[in-house]
Amino acid sequence: LIIGNLPGHRGDRSQDSESPAFLMSTQFGEIRIASNSIVELDFSSVRPWVSCLFGQLEFRRRPQAAPVVVSPGNLIQISPRPADDPSPGAVLRPIPPEIRTVFESRHAFPLRYAAPAVAPRVRWFSPRPGKIVDRSRVTIQGRVDLSGGPVEISAGKASVSVDRTGNFSGTVSVREGSDSLPVRFHRADADASLSVILTSDVRPPSCSMDPIPETSSLKQTVISGRADEPALVFIDGKLASMSGFQFSKVVDLSPGSNRLSIRVFDRAGNRFETDRAVFYEPRQSSKSRGDRSSAGSSLLAESETVPIPAPRVLQSRRTMEGFVIDMDRDPPRRWTYRIYRSYASGGPFLVAGESDQSTFVDPYAFEAGLSYYYRVGLVDPDGTEGLQTESILFSPTRPALAPPSPLTVRIESGNFRIFWPKNTTGDVAGYNVYRLGDSAPLRVASIPSPPYVGALPDSPAELWFRVAAVSTFTSEESNWSESVVIRK
Repeated sequence: LIIGNLPGHRGDRSQDSESPAFLMSTQFGEIRIASNSIVELDFSSVRPWVSCLFGQLEFRRRPQAAPVVVSPGNLIQISPRPADDPSPGAVLRPIPPEIRTVFESRHAFPLRYAAPAVAPRVRWFSPRPGKIVDRSRVTIQGRVDLSGGPVEISAGKASVSVDRTGNFSGTVSVREGSDSLPVRFHRADADASLSVILTSDVRPPSCSMDPIPETSSLKQTVISGRADEPALVFIDGKLASMSGFQFSKVVDLSPGSNRLSIRVFDRAGNRFETDRAVFYEPRQSSKSRGDRSSAGSSLLAESETVPIPAPRVLQSRRTMEGFVIDMDRDPPRRWTYRIYRSYASGGPFLVAGESDQSTFVDPYAFEAGLSYYYRVGLVDPDGTEGLQTESILFSPTRPALAPPSPLTVRIESGNFRIFWPKNTTGDVAGYNVYRLGDSAPLRVASIPSPPYVGALPDSPAELWFRVAAVSTFTSEESNWSESVVIRK
């Protein structure tokens, strides 16, 4: 988690100091994270912990209690005590070396050496290479090894400050468009440099809207258009469907005037806004219920005030063509079934299609692991819609995650690295690494991708490790991989 001075950020920030802080309220107490800080939080266990890699954070059991201040290289382990417990409620200790190595190795860069001597070791924290930013000046952060002596750092034409622990930070300018930011690390006997590619995008996206009628007699209308770059489009606060740069969404209208807001966000967070107004005037039926055809009379109540009943669904099934819903009969002539789809049982439901037959096939690109809900209503020739069926659940199954395999080990300069093939399907959010011992397996790292980097033990020993993949959709783990052993 990186906390910066981000314009438009909606988190809770205190205003009682020169450096704004991000406040997190948890069941254990309040966590205050200083601006431009890098922290790691783990609330998956009974005793959660929060580590500080850069900047500073504070933990308070109660707002009136004295804070526990955490500086870079340390963590706190929070105990689940009652809120009125007078103790600090957290234990402060250094980040274990093996965990700190994993944190820092996530953003390691290959350095280009300009001298035969050993150049200073550098860990880069932010900004992420390839990041698209919505400003012309960005803050860089990282850590450099000072064990070989003082290091001078420059980024572009700007100098970067380095504290006594090796943490460095500075604000640099980025040209609009793709820009290569050169960073140089100079020591008395060696130099190193790296190049970080960033893209500055300060211009809001533009959008061309397709025309829509100012008045409508239909309950729904389609809002569509085209953005000039990759973007997310929200219509009345709900995400629109995208096909390339083209977007569309079916919107329900209320009788009378409807003002629809369109918000377009590009990859840097720049925003384009516009509104559209539609006046919805429901069409009045020219016939009474008693004048309906005999084919449809069995589906209607004889009284004019009784709504059209909901259709009867016989079954729903999955085929090679898509998800299929079967009704008990074809609709009357000029009547249609209207089918709605949603991601939640309570909606919102959007129109998935209509059918003048008893069978409806939805060829939607379903995502395994998600749930989809359907409802069906009957619409008469005048556009009047009756009651809808109960929600019909469809949940495509997702195959179980395979454990990482094979695992290989490489030992170099006092460290070891464990490699395995990276999953490229998008099903894996990351990997949990476990160390095996006499007691229960200990999770020593959660990393987004291989390899896992650790320090060799000081004395001859054997270390055994296993790795499990973590699902992007359910956060559940796969089975463990085979064990690998590290020997010194």
